[in-house]
Amino acid sequence: MVITGIKKIMNWNDIFVGQNASVKGEVREESNLFISGQIDGTVYTEKDITVYENGIVKGDITSTNFDLSGTMEGEVKAKKIHLLKSAKLLGDLTTSTLVVDEGATFIGTSKKRREKLDSKIDKFEPTYEI
Repeated sequence: MVITGIKKIMNWNDIFVGQNASVKGEVREESNLFISGQIDGTVYTEKDITVYENGIVKGDITSTNFDLSGTMEGEVKAKKIHLLKSAKLLGDLTTSTLVVDEGATFIGTSKKRREKLDSKIDKFEPTYEI
């Protein structure tokens, strides 16, 4: 599936929220989640979440990887977060890796995800505001 520069291969057990679909409440899933519609609530998956250009999320997200090409308002916690050029994010991020493409809009704070370190300064957690 290719939509606005995001190339992902969907598996048979992945979840797709279509352009005309709207989900309210808590979503807990063990597979990848692809969003082209609207989700209003909390989303948790041990896999990846991709929000396409038409997708809108209002709430908090926790996943392994998070790719945003649409609109998001809330908190995101993921190992890797990628904001593509059409992304609009209002909220706070906690991640190990943050990629922001030119043209993306991000209003909020970004916090480095704490990894286990063999360092004397392992309690140091910088906070960045953009």
